[in-house]
Amino acid sequence: MSARPRPRPRPKPKATLEASTSSTSLDSARAKSPGQPNNDDDLFIRHDSNRLKAIHSQSKPRERSPVQDVKYFEHENTEESPESKRRRKEMAPKRSKPLPAWTYQPRNASATQMESDDDSSEPEILDDDAFKNIPSQPLPQPKLRERSITPPPQHLKYQVGNQVQEVLRNLYDADEDRELSPEMESQDAIQLLPELAAIQKNVRASSAVPEPIESRSVELHVKWVPHPVHPQPYESVLASWTFNVPLNKPFGEVRRMLTGVPTFVKPVLRGKSRRLYDGGTPASLFAGSRLEIQAMALATNEYFEERHLNPSSAPASDATNEEDEDPSGSREGSPAAAEKITLRLRTGPNDNRPQTVRVSPDATVETVIAAFLNKTGRVGMQGVRLQIDGDDLEMDSTIADADLEDGDLVEVAGIE
Repeated sequence: MSARPRPRPRPKPKATLEASTSSTSLDSARAKSPGQPNNDDDLFIRHDSNRLKAIHSQSKPRERSPVQDVKYFEHENTEESPESKRRRKEMAPKRSKPLPAWTYQPRNASATQMESDDDSSEPEILDDDAFKNIPSQPLPQPKLRERSITPPPQHLKYQVGNQVQEVLRNLYDADEDRELSPEMESQDAIQLLPELAAIQKNVRASSAVPEPIESRSVELHVKWVPHPVHPQPYESVLASWTFNVPLNKPFGEVRRMLTGVPTFVKPVLRGKSRRLYDGGTPASLFAGSRLEIQAMALATNEYFEERHLNPSSAPASDATNEEDEDPSGSREGSPAAAEKITLRLRTGPNDNRPQTVRVSPDATVETVIAAFLNKTGRVGMQGVRLQIDGDDLEMDSTIADADLEDGDLVEVAGIE
């Protein structure tokens, strides 16, 4: 089947610059142009609104616009739906609108108001450069206060004080060159009653300046302690030493004063259940007039520190010190030595290392106290007593009367 031939397009008449709206002008124009086809469609073509608008726009000079007009849609027919018109309006580019006139008014509108013509009722829009050369009114500056050279007034309380001093000076005629008051009579020239003199003497003695440590001395007793398990042959020769040294003398010098110690042995000093180093002094032990310390070899000191033992309570030292610790004077090997008991004496609840004393059951309390003071270096101290559960023991009572057994803990009161 052959394709249907395409119809030939109809020729369109050329557009004229002059458009006539009346039927009379159309008839005359049709009579003048014999070459135009006489068809029924010519009437619609001539009266097409789009064609007339195009002819009118070509005859009218177009103003220059900063925004280029873009034709998005080409429609030959004028029949468009409202929805298509709204969409075309939304898609068209937005043109910038000029700002209102009130935005260009300066700070002082009365000074820069321009006169307009009386016969013109249209508002006049001014450009942005119209107010460029108009000076604006400056802001008022705060007025600075001049600095005053007059000093501020004196405070009221100082004024009153000066007035009071002036009144007193005028009242008593006090001048700076007055004679000084005579010195008081010396206290030594005053004769006091015997009772007052005794009180004055006691007060002066109690408030006297203490003697400096450099001038005070202490009687130092150093006792050699052999090894409890493996004693050395040279330790049987060493006994004890007594020195009179100042309280600030270092223990390092006291250690070098020990005679008879072999050169290969480095003696170690101990006192009050701790090691005394070379930098310490007797004053650090709160010593009075007499101080007792122990000297031993380095291996012996390590033995006591590992077992947390006190050299004075070591089991091997009981045989050598038995004569001092046994108040009854019995010797080892006698029947009384087998009946001895060990008492633990402490000076208070905070004393974690009590002293041990071996005594016989028939020893008196006074003898036990004397042995304890001799062991701790407090010989001759008065007011010391033994207590059991807060009750004091009689000095002439025996250990057997107090029902004390081996290993009992006894409080020693009266020692600060």
